[in-house]
Amino acid sequence: MAGPRSEAVCTMIEECGGLDKIEHLQNHESEEIYKLAYEIIDSYFSVETDDDGIAGSEHFFESTQQNVPSEGFSFQ
Repeated sequence: MAGPRSEAVCTMIEECGGLDKIEHLQNHESEEIYKLAYEIIDSYFSVETDDDGIAGSEHFFESTQQNVPSEGFSFQ
């Protein structure tokens, strides 16, 4: 399956809860079933990202040492 038909089928599977069931099969005790479920998700449901073409917002947080009195606070 390829192209628009593949996308339509994937959408129908997601809408009826099928993707959740396939994801659940990745925890199956049978390694063969795990591998098949993984391959289905990887082939049809994984989203490829192109980080080069996406302008993301970057946030930087700086951690600084706060000068807190060792004896604690007192409200006066």
